[in-house]
Amino acid sequence: MGLSEALNIARNSLDNSQRRMSVISQNLSGVHNPDYTHRTVKLHMMIGGGAHAVLERDANEALLTDYLMKSSRANGSATLAAGLKQLNGIYASDEFGGSPAAALAKLKASMQFYVNQKTSFPAAEDVVAKAQTLADSLNFGAKQIEKLRKDADAEIGQNVTQIRDLLKKLETLQRQISSATDSNLATYLDQQDSVLKDLSSHIAITIERKENGVVAVYAANGVTLFNKVASKIEYKPTLPLVAGEKGNEVKIDGMPLSHSAFIKPNGDGSLGNLVKFRDDICLKYQSQLDNIANGLKKIFATSGLFTVDTPGIPGMAWRIKVDNKFITSEGGNAVTKLSKSDLQKLIGALDKPMEREASLLSTSTGLEENQSLLDFAKSSLGWVGGVYQHSQQDAEYSGTMFAHAEEFLSNATGVNKDDELSLMLEVEQSYGASAKLVSAVGKMMDDLLAAIR
Repeated sequence: MGLSEALNIARNSLDNSQRRMSVISQNLSGVHNPDYTHRTVKLHMMIGGGAHAVLERDANEALLTDYLMKSSRANGSATLAAGLKQLNGIYASDEFGGSPAAALAKLKASMQFYVNQKTSFPAAEDVVAKAQTLADSLNFGAKQIEKLRKDADAEIGQNVTQIRDLLKKLETLQRQISSATDSNLATYLDQQDSVLKDLSSHIAITIERKENGVVAVYAANGVTLFNKVASKIEYKPTLPLVAGEKGNEVKIDGMPLSHSAFIKPNGDGSLGNLVKFRDDICLKYQSQLDNIANGLKKIFATSGLFTVDTPGIPGMAWRIKVDNKFITSEGGNAVTKLSKSDLQKLIGALDKPMEREASLLSTSTGLEENQSLLDFAKSSLGWVGGVYQHSQQDAEYSGTMFAHAEEFLSNATGVNKDDELSLMLEVEQSYGASAKLVSAVGKMMDDLLAAIR
């Protein structure tokens, strides 16, 4: 090997060491960045000696895919659990003492006490007070459910806006990636992965890698979200939200989010679970309260104790109240209006199978049919508690699975500080050896030139 060739090889080694050192510095700067993917410089031997340094990004497509899937499930489960916590919390204070089930049981006990009393006034007033408490409980629950539905509707709009913004970012990144040089391509790909991670928290996605790192993004069962350009996502806030009716649909390229193309109804991710909460779970609970209100109106029809402006339609629980003719402060008289013989019959009616109103059958209650009003009210309280507990367990499990997926991806593609510092020492030693070789060859060439002269 000639001196000139040896000098070129040593200089090439210095250049490669400098590049490796630069990449190590980049890696160390990304230690605490969860979206940074580790870079490695691979040396490829060249004909005639020396090596060519190639930058490689240590991505792991299989682990990223697993991360995206479990991110959708975890965020969807957490979103649903958060909503159900609030729904279950409507009557949770005082060990559910203010629930319709508890209020109805207290009304029944008060009615029985009144029937058994010789004197009437205090006991009659107590029956009316307990009836008012029950009506207030139904009114309160219905209003809280409606508020939660409105909040969910607003969050759906926010999710749609965020999805649109993320898809627009993918468009920008696609252009940058297509024209990127080796020096900044890895940075753009990191940003692309970050967008995909954020997107997966809103909706379940699958990705298809194309040339030069460009991706196409699909909803879990094939609906295109992004392919060179973002798909059209349509959503208008539901104003007003009507009792017993679903809110406006989210549509992706005309396909409603409730379509089977998104796997299970509405799919995973926060967006689909917000729709499920607003249009399924809340409507079921609302229907349960409406059916309790309707049962009261029908059972107490002969006495007229409960009244509602428009009976037999969704939203009854909002409007049911005690008729003013029973309320002393409103000029009524409980003693003259309450018949003990009628109340004795009504007490028995509370334990008989309840007939649901035909106009209320369009919305499922999620409960068994042919229950007494008392049992139906108890089942309603048990239902929302059971759904809430299940959602908490599902959220905990999904969160744990996502944490594992996140850890596996980080271990495979993230930066280990100790490894990088060890590699830095190795490169420094290599750089020092190459520098000495350059110096030695340079001195030999100087000596040779001096001898020639």
